[in-house]
Amino acid sequence: FEKNGRGSATIRTARQAFEYLKDMRDFPKEQLRGIYLNSRHRVVHDEVISLGSVNANIIHPREVFRPALEHGAVALLVAHNHPSGDPQPSAEDIRVTHQLMDAGKVLGIDFLDHLVVVPHKFASIISLLGLR
Repeated sequence: FEKNGRGSATIRTARQAFEYLKDMRDFPKEQLRGIYLNSRHRVVHDEVISLGSVNANIIHPREVFRPALEHGAVALLVAHNHPSGDPQPSAEDIRVTHQLMDAGKVLGIDFLDHLVVVPHKFASIISLLGLR
């Protein structure tokens, strides 16, 4: 990702998002983060949406999209870590990704990706499903 002059990051790719999210790679519990972007793909807000147990996290579209509406974001992506170290998305991760894509369409907010991050790699669920 690139930093602009005011200190906010510009994120255009899953790889840039993974670099931006390096602080959550080794977290011992699942953490869901939302990264909210303006029309130039600059981060306008970054929030921990929820904390889960060692292997579970509950994701509701209203919790994901509320900060987008509050901060005037036009696009967003979410990421969560897998403490197990396996970046393979679960069936629930895939289900939630579809749900978030649908919610974004209804709200007019571009849902860019759902990443699963582990210490040295990541999985883009959108890319894995061939949805972009």
